[in-house]
Amino acid sequence: MLLFFTGLIVLIDRLADWSNDDENGYFIMTVLGLGLIIWLWSVCVRFIKRRRRAALKCNDCQTEFTTAITGGGNLMRVTDVVFVTEKEYINAILKWLHDMPGGVVVAWFRNDFEKLIGGALSHENCRLAGELTSSSLGGRPLLFAGHYPLKAAEVTFCDKMGVNSIQVYSHLNMPLLKKIFAEKLEELIANSGLQDNKDMYQVMIAHGISKAQERIADDVTTEIYAQSEEEWMNLNVSGNIF
Repeated sequence: MLLFFTGLIVLIDRLADWSNDDENGYFIMTVLGLGLIIWLWSVCVRFIKRRRRAALKCNDCQTEFTTAITGGGNLMRVTDVVFVTEKEYINAILKWLHDMPGGVVVAWFRNDFEKLIGGALSHENCRLAGELTSSSLGGRPLLFAGHYPLKAAEVTFCDKMGVNSIQVYSHLNMPLLKKIFAEKLEELIANSGLQDNKDMYQVMIAHGISKAQERIADDVTTEIYAQSEEEWMNLNVSGNIF
């Protein structure tokens, strides 16, 4: 913006000088001046937009990905990546396993684990969270196949495994996400493919998951265990908390 006003002041000064000496020069400089003003304005607008996007992205990283662990006073860094379809989600998991030799995909519920095992994954690269120990993990990288509805369970698991950061892949048809975004699901799906809005929607979904986990924790007094995420949501979550 400073560049714009500086250029404008210089231009006005030059035009004032040339208008006194040469009428044709005044006309030419007026046309050139207007072109310069438009160009400077476009440069300033693009610069401001880039700064705003950078500031937004920085704030999102602090809000979206970093969650404080209440027990122990440490920080647990949660990185969420949300896909529109289950196919995209599975393909992304397979790519992660290819890029992370020895990596382990962690499923929270037995039925969901068996579904993954019966599809593209195996017992070697996919494990049930309740059956993992820090010694059996052996420092291998982890990828979580969705969130557990209660954040405290994720915190407890991370403490047990001795990790302070997790990466979570989800898709919009998962029961937790469907419950949270029931009224906005079509809009999310429609807009998730737009490059300009992609980061914004990822942030909104990740923020919504974190807030939903807090509401569920307030609503659940006695947890009823289940074999799948869908069954857990039906047994434990009342219909009016979202």
